[in-house]
This record gives sequence, structure tokens and C-alpha cells, in this order.
Amino acid sequence: MVNAFVLINIEGKNIREIAKNLIDVNGVTEVYPVAGEFDFIVVIRVRDNAKLSRIITEEIIHKEGVRHTKTLFAFDAYSNVDLEQAFHIQ
Repeated sequence: MVNAFVLINIEGKNIREIAKNLIDVNGVTEVYPVAGEFDFIVVIRVRDNAKLSRIITEEIIHKEGVRHTKTLFAFDAYSNVDLEQAFHIQ
């Protein structure tokens, strides 16, 4: 499983609408509006890097209101729960 964290800057102030559009992307499991340098942290959990690449380059960067992204992906995950089972990763 690939876990990625996409830091997003948006245009405008329609935070709720942009968040709703982002959470509708298949593979996006969480969307957090945050304070600071970025406006959102989006968590993506997918089976492989090819799926991650498609989500970012074909979907997220084309969403209305998304101005800039920065993607961080995890080398490993440590959790008290089975993340693949919890998020139904296929």
C-alpha cells in the first residue's frame, strides 16, 4: 500500500466546496483544511505508485480551485490498526 500526503494551496476561499470535490476522488481517504503555508492536507491510500500518479496528475491538479500541490509519500507506515483493512485498499 502507498500512503501519500498532498499539500495543497487553493485559489479563492471556497474551502468547503473544494474539500468536497477532493474527497470524492477515488483513493483520497481524508481531507484536512489546515492553517499555515498550505490550505489542505489530503491523504491518499492506494495499492501502488501508478495509481497514486494517476490520481495526482489526472485528477487532483485539475480540480477547480487547486493552485499548487506538493506530494509527500511515506516509506512505511506504523499503526495500531490494519490500514489496508480499515480503508479497504484494493
